[in-house]
Amino acid sequence: MIISPSPPPPKSPARLSQPKQAAADIPVFVTAPAIDTVVNSTDSAANHGTNFLTWLKGGVISHRIIINDAKARVHTVDGTAFLVSPDIFKRYALEHPEIEREAKERDLEAWQIVQRAFEKLKKHRKTPAGLNIWTCLVKGPRKSKQLRGYLLTEPTDVFSEVPYDNPVISLADLADKEPSE
Repeated sequence: MIISPSPPPPKSPARLSQPKQAAADIPVFVTAPAIDTVVNSTDSAANHGTNFLTWLKGGVISHRIIINDAKARVHTVDGTAFLVSPDIFKRYALEHPEIEREAKERDLEAWQIVQRAFEKLKKHRKTPAGLNIWTCLVKGPRKSKQLRGYLLTEPTDVFSEVPYDNPVISLADLADKEPSE
């Protein structure tokens, strides 16, 4: 009797993970949409301002965007939100790189497109001189500096509950005037 060698069993691939499970055993997770979901996935120019405010409010609520801190780009001044410009718009543009393509077509920086769209919403106060940008004075223990940005007309556009004003920041126009006796 001649015994022919049987072929060796097929090599099983090295396992680097758990064994496969039946489909019924695999848990399925459904996630809710993020707070800062954009209004339109194409993010057309008309929606940049609205999407920015949605992102900003969601970021403040979730604490991804800090407020009233030395490095913060959102502060509470004069009972409302003060948005440091252009820094807050630059951060939004960095987190939304799809705006860059439109910016190149229009020969602008991405943050400028967002800032202009925000201005068109008319959600900010104008200075007594009719300007969009306010100047705030920051008085720290060692030095003072200035911040420039937008004051919102409605603090609830950014805050769910309006925090106290940042004690080290004041509007430059109001800080320069002496209180009348």
